[in-house]
Amino acid sequence: MALSHAQLRRWYVAYNKRWFGGKLPDDMDLFYAPDDKAHGLAICHENGERMIKIDTAIAGSRWAKMTLLHECNHHYTGDFTHGVRFQAGMARLATLGAFRGIW
Repeated sequence: MALSHAQLRRWYVAYNKRWFGGKLPDDMDLFYAPDDKAHGLAICHENGERMIKIDTAIAGSRWAKMTLLHECNHHYTGDFTHGVRFQAGMARLATLGAFRGIW
């Protein structure tokens, strides 16, 4: 699948509604960008601006979907490490079936 920022936005909107109860910001800045260190990154600036970056190497793939869910979970739980809240959020997503068909 080709690199598509519009597709990334559609996934985000659908995931926010289905798996996060619409609690993530509608104006989340989502983008693909090259990253040699990580598949994705959840960013929350001190001014409240929030972003999710997905590595271009996985753009449009099932890996991008899993990474997007992972990064959304960082924002949803407010845990930008992989601590207890983040882990509980990932377990919640798995229990609800968010990864079915992509993992």
